[in-house]
Amino acid sequence: MKLVAILRIKNEIDLIDESLEKLSALVDEIIIVDNGSTDGTLDAYKKYPKIVKIIETSGFNEGRDKVILLGEAKKRNPDWI
Repeated sequence: MKLVAILRIKNEIDLIDESLEKLSALVDEIIIVDNGSTDGTLDAYKKYPKIVKIIETSGFNEGRDKVILLGEAKKRNPDWI
């Protein structure tokens, strides 16, 4: 069974390591939409090999981001998202 996690993130450097560490233990792949992090969050992603795609956007648009994430996740042929 293939499990793909999708995340929408902006400026979460204080929480990102703990979150991605725990999530990596549970899922097969991670897809992230980053809404313009400026605090080092983008660099933190490099430590997690289960992150298969990082999409950088700007501006707050929850609908757009959800559509992007779901579309990218479906391309990975998961059993669960």
